[in-house]
Amino acid sequence: MHVSVIVTNHNYSRYLSQCLDSILEQTLRPMEIIIVNDNCSSDETRESHTICELLNRYRQAHIVVLDTSFGNVQMARDYGLNRASGEAILFVDADNWLDRRFIGSSVTMLESLPPKCAGVYPAIHRTDGQVIRGDTVQFWRRNMI
Repeated sequence: MHVSVIVTNHNYSRYLSQCLDSILEQTLRPMEIIIVNDNCSSDETRESHTICELLNRYRQAHIVVLDTSFGNVQMARDYGLNRASGEAILFVDADNWLDRRFIGSSVTMLESLPPKCAGVYPAIHRTDGQVIRGDTVQFWRRNMI
């Protein structure tokens, strides 16, 4: 199953590298990473050199950066989804990081479920150490979104 990861970034420039590292260190690597960069951010994320530095650092990975001015995470996710090509879609906020087995385990779980099951909401670990469950990370079958 091909996976597209959509990373929404609004005021999280200090976490973005850690988030991307955790995605690129997966045992099952995604086929593409789409960063939806909100130009409404009030931190240095909106500076073009920050994104250029990241793209240079991760030049081996297939990363697409989409600049928006939505100021709304759901609109940013929808915008990224329209560009994604994977069979499964993983939504991640830029202040989250993933265990290296996260994508592989999620794909295994999703493939074991009946085809009408749309997605899974696994527990995640935030960069501040908090463990949460909920909508911050969502893993979906593309045809069910």
